[in-house]
Amino acid sequence: MNRNISRQLTPDRGVDIREPSTALLGVSSADRYKTIQERRSRPSYPFSFIIAKNDNLMNGFFTRIALTEFRMNWALPNIAAVWGNNRIRVTIAGQPPQIITLPDGFYTPQDIGDILAGILDAVFVGYKWTIAVSKADGILFVTCVLIASGVLQTISFQPDPANLSPFRQLFDLLNITFNVGSGGTIPALSIFTGVPVLRFTDFIDIVCENLTAVQGVKDTSTSGAPRDVLCRLYLDADMPSDATYATTILSQTRSEPAFALTESTMAVEGYGARMNAVRPFIIYRQFATPKQIKWLPNTPVGQVQFDIYDDQGRAINDLLLSANAGQVAPRFAVACDWNATLLVSEV
Repeated sequence: MNRNISRQLTPDRGVDIREPSTALLGVSSADRYKTIQERRSRPSYPFSFIIAKNDNLMNGFFTRIALTEFRMNWALPNIAAVWGNNRIRVTIAGQPPQIITLPDGFYTPQDIGDILAGILDAVFVGYKWTIAVSKADGILFVTCVLIASGVLQTISFQPDPANLSPFRQLFDLLNITFNVGSGGTIPALSIFTGVPVLRFTDFIDIVCENLTAVQGVKDTSTSGAPRDVLCRLYLDADMPSDATYATTILSQTRSEPAFALTESTMAVEGYGARMNAVRPFIIYRQFATPKQIKWLPNTPVGQVQFDIYDDQGRAINDLLLSANAGQVAPRFAVACDWNATLLVSEV
């Protein structure tokens, strides 16, 4: 029997390998403009754009791409005609229904209560609406009285969706539900809403089909419109938006021999006031375990197109270009520039 004594006495060193390398691909939505003059004269929206350079954005033998960092100036109002969530149908007993429309803007539950009551008073002449908002949970308590000859008479009314749209409306943001078995709401002398959730979207999908074209495992979703994404970005964060509203707090101080009553104002936060996306805020995320996207090593990164979708599968850019966009587009949407860092890996 042959025995290789030298081999047995020599430790196995294994196979020498080179550590894998990584690189960063930085993306800025502001790069859709060629110059600052173009941005001033022809502003566009950072929710769908193409980056095309004379040369490839990246060349090299890499096999994976991952979005690891994202920052965005969120300046989209949560209630606006462009989202189809600023109207509600209200019917008073004995009168035809009226469509109540809120102006486009940023709303907390308290804002809704204050502004909606004023609009209802103006639309239904001779009636007085009262909307009380719970600081604890944001629930709205709504009543209506008829003012006739100095006598107040409580009147029944009912809220309903403004139209047959399949997307969320103000009726749904206020979390009003149909009565069981009725297929709608029924007239009542008072209405409690549910706990309102006033964001028009809970998350956004960042999509770039140029970068996800060859991933072997396709993304899916419980919704009806799944698509491959760079990441799904939820609007919640450790640092929420700074929406507050003020209330008057009375404090009593005594100075002998007189009694003095002083008045001070304190900022008090109610439910929903600290919910992201009810005020402009900044999104910033670092992903500790980002999605690893397969890439063919002999393929460069050339032209790329980025698109952003809301949680109902709607392309935000398409909505902003629609006839319903109104003043939302130039006043708010242009300000929503974003930046992202993508980690490109050799293995």
